[in-house]
Amino acid sequence: ERTCRMAAEMQRSLHDKATVLVFSWPSNGLPTDYVRDQADIEWSVPALAALMGALGERIGAANVQVVAHSLGSRGVTFALQRLAAESVKRPAIGHLVLLAADFDARTFIDLLPDLAPLTAGITLYASDNDTPLKLSHQLSGYPRLGEAGEHLSVAEGMETIDVSSLGRYQITGHEYFYFHPVVAADLVALLSTGAPAEQRAGLQPRLRDGLRYWEFTGTVRPQHAVPDGEDD
Repeated sequence: ERTCRMAAEMQRSLHDKATVLVFSWPSNGLPTDYVRDQADIEWSVPALAALMGALGERIGAANVQVVAHSLGSRGVTFALQRLAAESVKRPAIGHLVLLAADFDARTFIDLLPDLAPLTAGITLYASDNDTPLKLSHQLSGYPRLGEAGEHLSVAEGMETIDVSSLGRYQITGHEYFYFHPVVAADLVALLSTGAPAEQRAGLQPRLRDGLRYWEFTGTVRPQHAVPDGEDD
């Protein structure tokens, strides 16, 4: 129910420039059930891959923009690999947006050369204020893709947006794309225009190991942002 409310808000924010379709997998949403949730998202991969493939055939792969949050990033990554194994046309989808991705950072970077051709572009949003990802890091023993700070993932083949400078804003810091109006506005701009980070307002370039990533200036006034909601 909560995810559907978020999707409805996103639909309104896009002003009929897209149709939002929600793929809801059976997460228990509890820290104590983290291992079970990992299994649940993996069991959901065949259905997710079938949906993405069917949408691509019906409306054209370039028109299928995929937004994945948290462990959903794991499901989308495995679904893309499944589509690749089925020899679908490249790209298999349009833009892939990863929000607070709960996926092993090193593993994803290793997979990126094979994943990038399956999409029209990949954007990663990451934060150093994300408490659930810090907990996931402790449980798994390794940095998560959606973490920032010393663990920020920057690589060729994707654009990384570090939202840490905007603060936590919401109690867990895990749903900044919904609760922080500046991030929400940038996400809407990305989905509705497809413009790269250098063409979107309020982002400034930074360098890490010679590679460029982006962070928010904190001064842009959000427009058409996803409205704030309750954190329940």
